[in-house]
Amino acid sequence: MSIAINGELKYITSISFKNIKTKSGKRLALSDFIKKAIKSCLRFYEPTDIAIILERARTFTQTSVLSPSYMKSTGALIAYIVDAGYEYGIDTWSVDTRAWKNAILGSSKPVCVPLKGVKNPQKIASVRHIISLGFEEEISVYKNNNVFAGYNDDEADSACIALYGFVNSPLLQKEL
Repeated sequence: MSIAINGELKYITSISFKNIKTKSGKRLALSDFIKKAIKSCLRFYEPTDIAIILERARTFTQTSVLSPSYMKSTGALIAYIVDAGYEYGIDTWSVDTRAWKNAILGSSKPVCVPLKGVKNPQKIASVRHIISLGFEEEISVYKNNNVFAGYNDDEADSACIALYGFVNSPLLQKEL
């Protein structure tokens, strides 16, 4: 989850589901996590000045095969996010992956030049972009005794999606 204000990235974080074993437990933890962030934003802004933007659920894949379990779990996750916002009068919008990547990164194509700490070529551009904005430490992951283990590419993606809300004519779909 990332927070951007007036086109400037302010905060990047994520929730760990490491010790949560059930999908219901994960959804409830996510809902609590989002509500805490919403309450923090509401201290400074009206609900109408806040928007939740999430990546739209994919309705196609490279193999053109959609897993029913993916669709169910993603739909449930999105519902929890939408409901958390709704509880506070905040709209939730979704954006297609290609739309935010093209607008923020300049392309939705994977980057072929490797980056230490990023395994997935689809994620390299977003990690590089967030590092260029000065948030390398926020997306860095450390393991045993503070040894660099890589970057949290999901955090980098969330930061790019937060910034997408400030591009000219964003292609957003309201989630109900």
